[in-house]
Amino acid sequence: MPRVQSYHLHLPRIGFDGTRQMKLLYVNRVLRDLVNKIAYFFFPIYLFVSGQKFLIPLLQPIIQLNQMQAGMIMIALYYLLFKLVMLIFLIPEGRLSIQLGYQRAMIWSYLIYSLYFAILFLSINRPALILVAALFDAIQGNLFWPIYKTILSKSAHKAKMGSDLGLLQFLLQLVAVISPAIAGLVSLKLGFEVLFLFGLIGTLVGLIVTMLMHLKSDYDKPSWHEFFVWFREKRYRRLALSVTGRYLSDTIIYLWPLYVFLILKNIGKVGFLYTISLFLAMLVSLLAAFVLDKIKNRKAFHLSGGLLSLVWLLRTQVTSIFSIALVDSLDRLISNFHWLFYDMILFRRSKGHKAHSYFVYYEVIIALFGILFWLSFIGIFLIVRQWHLLFVFGSIGVLLSLFLHDKYDASLE
Repeated sequence: MPRVQSYHLHLPRIGFDGTRQMKLLYVNRVLRDLVNKIAYFFFPIYLFVSGQKFLIPLLQPIIQLNQMQAGMIMIALYYLLFKLVMLIFLIPEGRLSIQLGYQRAMIWSYLIYSLYFAILFLSINRPALILVAALFDAIQGNLFWPIYKTILSKSAHKAKMGSDLGLLQFLLQLVAVISPAIAGLVSLKLGFEVLFLFGLIGTLVGLIVTMLMHLKSDYDKPSWHEFFVWFREKRYRRLALSVTGRYLSDTIIYLWPLYVFLILKNIGKVGFLYTISLFLAMLVSLLAAFVLDKIKNRKAFHLSGGLLSLVWLLRTQVTSIFSIALVDSLDRLISNFHWLFYDMILFRRSKGHKAHSYFVYYEVIIALFGILFWLSFIGIFLIVRQWHLLFVFGSIGVLLSLFLHDKYDASLE
């Protein structure tokens, strides 16, 4: 899946203990977030351009593709392969993580991640390597993210989950607020290969930090049998529905810079435009950090979801840089609160001795739905050829996220 999901870092004195190991975890997460924000921001555009160079001559004897179709199918093929590999290896890698221990598993994740960026660097002249890179991307992600979120879940205080997530997101956005502008300038002047080189170097630094850590492991081994047992519960199916909605919204917002690029025809403008909207998001995160834990009902969550769904529909009407800036600003102001509320509930539900399995199965749900989505994505741009249909899906995804409830919510009885 695209690098569309919003992963959060707890910094010292906002929920985690202040041990040396936890501080190293904070540094680890910040480094990874910076690598993702800079190296991945224009990745859909890179895939789009590479697809035009690679797929049109490759598939010309079989099917005639225009440049738009070739670019969009390349994006879909990358993430379809990515999600398929994730699905196949999630449970085995989840069990391997327990056998190796969390620290060794994270070290292996970084080693594979550095190889992934090296392959992307080489793909500048060999576009076929992009699909090879997807294999390594899926394998490293399967190792890293369930472990990271398990540690976060076990270390965060349940009663302060909202304020912790809000404050940490503010700090991350404060660090990364100029990243899109930098990425746009670098890719425009020096090329995408420099972004991938930055990703490689940043990943190696993260590897060094990980090697200095010592993380306590669990004995919680996920299995397909347990996943299907959980899925038979009504509450868990509602959770799964909300997870697919979140993925749908995050994936299409991940593709939004490509749509903006196709309108503005300038990669630098896209980066600077996102810097402005990220600044607004930073302010909302700070405000949410102070109020989220004090909210005792779901009305604000439902209101923000309804408004955000309408913003998605507004995206079908953008035609200029002014309308893009307006929609982006509205989205950042509303979505930061909505998804912080969502994450607060999600991590509260993860509390317990089965946290690792919980997050492995979370990724399984995303992988299953992701395969269906990217197959549909190919159909959309081969047959319908309508961007606006994706924005309608994004609106539906936000509404599906409202199915998320605390585990013991009385409204589900």
